[in-house]
Amino acid sequence: MAEAAKSISPPNTAYQFEVSCRALSGDRSPQAHLLKVTSPSALPQIFKNVMSASMLVDIVKCVATFFR
Repeated sequence: MAEAAKSISPPNTAYQFEVSCRALSGDRSPQAHLLKVTSPSALPQIFKNVMSASMLVDIVKCVATFFR
């Protein structure tokens, strides 16, 4: 899974983010890497008003895992 984490590129759309996040489900480390490669200033443009509740929960769980 370390190799997969190295090849993660920043998403441009909410769909790309969700597909990437789902593909990495079950392992919080690559999900955290996905969050790290995504510019915070790009998040409003990426998600606009299209974030599902389950995606928000996954993001919060990931952040909680690494920032306790």
